[in-house]
Amino acid sequence: MSTVEEDSDTVTVETVNSVTLTQDTEGNLILHCPQNEADEIDSEDSIEP
Repeated sequence: MSTVEEDSDTVTVETVNSVTLTQDTEGNLILHCPQNEADEIDSEDSIEP
């Protein structure tokens, strides 16, 4: 049994607050990762007084 440290093929993942998993008519799984929170933070920073 291998551990993460022993694997030469590593994968980097991004942590998000919520994801939506859907399935189309052909049976394909689709993973949606909304970026709304990041956009809201950027828009707040760009607002000038």
